[in-house]
Amino acid sequence: MAKTKGYRWNEDDCCWYRRLNEETGKYPDRAAEIGHELLRNGYAICIHDAEITEKAITGDYEKERTRWIEYDSKNKVLALHWSGRNNEIYNASRKIINSRYNREKGCVEIPVAHYRSVNNFTKKFDFCYTEDALEAIEQYKKEQREMRRVKVDK
Repeated sequence: MAKTKGYRWNEDDCCWYRRLNEETGKYPDRAAEIGHELLRNGYAICIHDAEITEKAITGDYEKERTRWIEYDSKNKVLALHWSGRNNEIYNASRKIINSRYNREKGCVEIPVAHYRSVNNFTKKFDFCYTEDALEAIEQYKKEQREMRRVKVDK
């Protein structure tokens, strides 16, 4: 069960571990989530934090998101990532103008200029933006406003 949640066994410390980042969520939520799953499957758990233990028992934690929109600064595109095979998501993402599938990275890439279409897509399929992606969109909007201002001034 721990393996399916991305945990790995560390033989030196005799424990399961997992690296967390913006996309995986915060430690208390991941600890409560794995604790909750273990409890549901009949395992005893010992968490040395009363708040996390309560969340594990009640199941009241922020679920891990598996659908993300990241910003690829090298290619200047929004990259749509999701776990598992999902033809509905793939087909809908490929209908966005100028989208392309990046086989190497396993994601659909869309130029930032089409952020409005991506916003509609995110609402329908429950995707989240990373901070970098949100910043890239804001930067693009700022540049567009500046370009319009320059045209008006001419």
